[in-house]
Amino acid sequence: MLLNENEKRKVRSFDRFSFEGINTRRKISDNELADCKNLSSNMYPCLAPRGERVTLIDGMKGISNLAAPKYDEPLDDGFTGIAGKNFCYKGTVIDNLTLSEGRKSVARLGDKIFIFPDKLYFDCSAEKQRLEKMEQIFRLDHIGTFTTIDPDTGGYKSVIKTNAYFEPFFHVGDSIIIENCPVEIVNTAVPGRGTAYPPEDRVAYMVIQSIVQTTLHVKLYNCTGQEIGFPQNGAFYAEEDDFIIIKTFVPDMAQVCVSGGRLWGTSSDGQYIFASAKADALSYNTLTKGENDSWFGVVDNDNPFTGIIGLNGSLVAFKNDALFQVYGDRPKNFSLKQVDLWGSADERSVATLGNSVYYLGNHGFYRYSGGNPKLISDNLTRKYTGCVGGSDGQKYYACAYFDGGCEILVYDPRYGVWYREDSEPFVDFISRDGVLYGATSEKVVKMYGGAPCDWYAVGKRYTHGEFDLKQLGFIYIRAEMQTDDSGIIRVSVRVDDGEFEELDTIRGKGFIARQIPVRLPKCDSYQIRLDGKGGVIIHDIKRVLV
Repeated sequence: MLLNENEKRKVRSFDRFSFEGINTRRKISDNELADCKNLSSNMYPCLAPRGERVTLIDGMKGISNLAAPKYDEPLDDGFTGIAGKNFCYKGTVIDNLTLSEGRKSVARLGDKIFIFPDKLYFDCSAEKQRLEKMEQIFRLDHIGTFTTIDPDTGGYKSVIKTNAYFEPFFHVGDSIIIENCPVEIVNTAVPGRGTAYPPEDRVAYMVIQSIVQTTLHVKLYNCTGQEIGFPQNGAFYAEEDDFIIIKTFVPDMAQVCVSGGRLWGTSSDGQYIFASAKADALSYNTLTKGENDSWFGVVDNDNPFTGIIGLNGSLVAFKNDALFQVYGDRPKNFSLKQVDLWGSADERSVATLGNSVYYLGNHGFYRYSGGNPKLISDNLTRKYTGCVGGSDGQKYYACAYFDGGCEILVYDPRYGVWYREDSEPFVDFISRDGVLYGATSEKVVKMYGGAPCDWYAVGKRYTHGEFDLKQLGFIYIRAEMQTDDSGIIRVSVRVDDGEFEELDTIRGKGFIARQIPVRLPKCDSYQIRLDGKGGVIIHDIKRVLV
């Protein structure tokens, strides 16, 4: 009698030659990670740890914004930014003015650092280190005389006379407005203050031509840039216990940024986007139709703005439910485009990288480079309620907050991968010369550059059923270790929902290939975890099923 020959058991092996970042969905590919900490894409497609952050400033209290000219190592200049209610410049507290409560938006144009919504600025080139108010205000408690003469030459000669000297407050070329005059038609009808486009017979702004003690010679313009005169001449008395106000005008802006040589801002009421005059962040009320004039745009959505940033010389502003881009390079060709449903959930998350803007939206992280934004965080299932974002020009860094904590996520658009670093709570990022710096409430760090971090990586959960009941027999690791023998790789495995148990520890120098035998108990699933320390680079992993 012939007996049937026993079927020979075939060995099957599966290689992982690339590591595709973290994916927290329930079903992932062999090359993705179910969990990780302190990994970097610098050695992609290999697996490698990131460098530790380098602490530059420590022991501060209440840091909320960075506004550094540049951070160098060793750090000789000290902290520049906002801590508590104080602005600091190169380690010195500028205490002539105290900031208000609440979140601040900081931008730098030329040698000046601007702070909103406080409407303050600091001139880095000035001899005297002090905060200055962007608006210069001249109060008339008695009488102001506003007259316009139309001589035969056809030009206007408009004059403002008071009983006080103007020199300490204004300079020739300043754009000024009038407020609180008891005759309303004399008050400046400022664009963006209660009306989108003032009537053409109203004064929208005026420019100082000369100052002679108590007299201002000015030119008046309407909202179209046409020169006009005062709608009503005469001497006007302030109301009792009140003042007629002559001042330079700066809009109430919640968020600001710099683009195309202008300071841009979003109005606190959600209705306007403002741009300063070219190279003059103190001027918002010049409308002569010149290339260097200021500009404002009106939006038909009165929800609060949730971010603003410059992109390739243009401007992108966000609301929770919409995105706005301003195209053009001068006021006469600026145009405003609205994209609905793709807004930002946190103004602090917005950052540029290359030709794109990255930000946290209501359903995850997005990339916008024109057209419709693209969701780039399909692999991240956690719901984030806030985010502080930044970029070093190669990667997007996001300190993403959720109910119960935060985590540092890094996205590399070159490979389309996300990695998780740790849970340090950052409040702001700033980039200088291709290096990213971050601030917590107490310190400032360079985001990389130190020794390799301790790290771990957890792979996909495998089930025996999908491999014809074959069991895991061996794990092959191919890795590149540091020559000083400081690198360590620990290989662990867990079955079902148990704890990870260490199988082997890999040490050595140079390129190493290690075969690790595995004997699993009866189970429905298993996961492999790698963790370690030191400068190691894992090239690939092979699982052998027997």
